[in-house]
Amino acid sequence: MKVRIQQGSNSIEIEGDKEEVSAILESWWKPSFAVAPANDDPAVQEQGASPKRRTTKRSAPRAPSAARETSSKLNAEEVANRIKEDPRFDLFSKLFVLGEASRSDRAKFVSWFVGDTPITSGDASRVMIALGVKFDAPAASKAMSDSSRDWIKDSSGPQTTFRLSAPARHAFEHKVLNAKPAA
Repeated sequence: MKVRIQQGSNSIEIEGDKEEVSAILESWWKPSFAVAPANDDPAVQEQGASPKRRTTKRSAPRAPSAARETSSKLNAEEVANRIKEDPRFDLFSKLFVLGEASRSDRAKFVSWFVGDTPITSGDASRVMIALGVKFDAPAASKAMSDSSRDWIKDSSGPQTTFRLSAPARHAFEHKVLNAKPAA
């Protein structure tokens, strides 16, 4: 039996019967992986056969999420400031900021407030965060997919955008403007 092992700059090659090779390796070689005998093929031995190495798949680095967020046309801080300046802000605050609104209602609120401007789930998330509400993008995306019949979806651009359908917009506006929030 012939064994050749290489790890980094360390290497060892042993030839003998199985018990001798095992005894030598147990005494002297303390690798972090199991020892495998080299192939008896002379071509492989000439190339310095070694046990299977751990390989990592390299992929192109991802763009930081902040770079992807800026591709949206909606300025979350500006929308949040417009909401805060709206005369109905006390109502909005009680329903969507301080209240127990569902994630679907929070996403619909942002879309309703910006009108016909299409939004992404990230837009809804950033506006609510700017208002001080914990609302991450996955929750916003789930909210939009949970009530998919209320949204007009446009997947033609680099990001999928959503707008409330006319019936959903009307129903949501009726719900908001006729709400009697708890004091």
